[in-house]
Amino acid sequence: MVFTNGPRSYADRVLRVLGLTEVFDEVFDLFAADLVPKPHAGTYRRFVERFSIDPARAIMFDDIARNLDVPQEWGMATGWMQPDRVGDLGGPFTIAGDGPLRLHVHDLEATLRSV
Repeated sequence: MVFTNGPRSYADRVLRVLGLTEVFDEVFDLFAADLVPKPHAGTYRRFVERFSIDPARAIMFDDIARNLDVPQEWGMATGWMQPDRVGDLGGPFTIAGDGPLRLHVHDLEATLRSV
């Protein structure tokens, strides 16, 4: 699933450009969130309830670190997108910190294939 602060049409275009349209089956956009964007906790709750997501069995990726605070507090694994660092690190992600799994993601497609 894609959880975006933008409209679905934007998410669809981004997925198409990235070649990931077949990877994701649902989009939860700003309109599904009743125009209340991340990182509002109620918006995450609406997302989790709509798709019956168990935070302990899920991972949330985002390019803005503060958008991962609530999912991490709920025990969800998180991946902070840092594609500009891909050349520096030699792999699709690195593991950061203790507690719930936290990844610094440099290549989303490769990370999705490996987790």
